[in-house]
Amino acid sequence: SGSAVRYINSHRDVDDRIPARWTRAHEPLDTPSRGALDFLLLHLAYGQALATGETRDLLSVYPHAVAHLRASVKGSVDGTIEGLSFYPDRPTVFGRTEHSVVALEAGCLYSFARLMDNVAGAFSDEATRSAARELAGRIERMYKASFWDENTGFVRDSFDRVTGKRNETFPLFSLLFLQSGLGIPLIRDLLPAMGRFLSERLQTDAGTRMLPARDARHQGEDALGSWYPHW
Repeated sequence: SGSAVRYINSHRDVDDRIPARWTRAHEPLDTPSRGALDFLLLHLAYGQALATGETRDLLSVYPHAVAHLRASVKGSVDGTIEGLSFYPDRPTVFGRTEHSVVALEAGCLYSFARLMDNVAGAFSDEATRSAARELAGRIERMYKASFWDENTGFVRDSFDRVTGKRNETFPLFSLLFLQSGLGIPLIRDLLPAMGRFLSERLQTDAGTRMLPARDARHQGEDALGSWYPHW
């Protein structure tokens, strides 16, 4: 995992963004806006540091993570950031716009902030730790009201901040932020309903679906049949 952290961190695109993939010549390709990939890289670096006791790679990621945290705190009053997100591969086909606030991104930003609370504490960076806690609190206050659908028992994919229109689709990948157990407080009280949704509508004899069979977007994106739920 250390070599993966070093590769990703040394092959960033402009504005320190993390590419979705690279060419064979190691050139950035399909680079999204900053967000969920920053969470995944920090999670990987933090996990590697905990497992080995070596903080070199975590320290190399840390300045980029601090910059992302500060930009996120400054860029949003309620903890939400507009954008298409990095997944699925064709987010406009999936019903999103440039003004979408995506549950996947909100959750990943929450887990990122919770990770930063821990990492900044380990590095005795109290200013960053305070900013991380503030951002996590903002997201906790908005998440359920913005994304939760009581009738379905799961979170909606996104909503459009300009029109207010909700993207009434319920993908499994909205829970990517649970890659880190630090994200659990965001949905702790929703877990029983989520468990029923997963059991009744996503579990099949052939494996786990990414969307319910009757979901409005279940045929709208090729990547929805991919390996993505490996986590």
